[in-house]
Amino acid sequence: MEKEKQKEKPRTTTQERKETVGREGIDIDMELKRLEQEVKNESEKVGADQSTQKQGLKAETLAEDQTALGSEATLTLPDWVKYPWMYTRPAKPEYLDSWLKDWCDLVLKWCQFSVRHVVGLKDFKSSKPFDRLPEKELRDIVQYIVSRGLGKWIDKDKTVARIMWRSLEEWVNELYEWAYDNGVEMLDVFSVKSANRDFSSLPVSDIRSIMELMAKNKMVKWIDKKHEQAKLIFQ
Repeated sequence: MEKEKQKEKPRTTTQERKETVGREGIDIDMELKRLEQEVKNESEKVGADQSTQKQGLKAETLAEDQTALGSEATLTLPDWVKYPWMYTRPAKPEYLDSWLKDWCDLVLKWCQFSVRHVVGLKDFKSSKPFDRLPEKELRDIVQYIVSRGLGKWIDKDKTVARIMWRSLEEWVNELYEWAYDNGVEMLDVFSVKSANRDFSSLPVSDIRSIMELMAKNKMVKWIDKKHEQAKLIFQ
């Protein structure tokens, strides 16, 4: 037991340890403060790095979103759509025709871009920039299109119209080229509606008129006119 007691080293107090370190030329309080500052600086650095990474990810995500938006086809609108007075029918007759023509051109362009052949006034009211126009002005614009032979009212209340942004003669050529390029020998309303082309969403009455014109121009020959079946004539 006495030998074990002799082997035990005397315990030193905190003050004694400070004094010992002080004799060795090191200020422990200063050393602790220095270590605390290093830890603080390191934490701030880590936080800054994480913030930079988050900002970088956010910027990359934004760039990806903008790229995705940019890749989608969008209709280029004329500059005048930002002018408030363009959404009110001009009171002076000398300005009315120009106002109607501007809106007519935009309607035709919009219908072609979105492949719309039949449009209701409610469709305009749910689409920009037409949604800012009062219903009366919208009806006047469509009536102007009808008066130019580029459309016709479908209902007696004049709420739905067939907009002809491409003539039937132009559709004749496009339909014939499609059939010719794809080796389609037999044409009928069903095959035209199933082609998944711009002409596929045409009203059935228009498709019949187009096939009539094709027969008249000797592009097709009626096989069964009653059932609207025709054979393509390869020229």
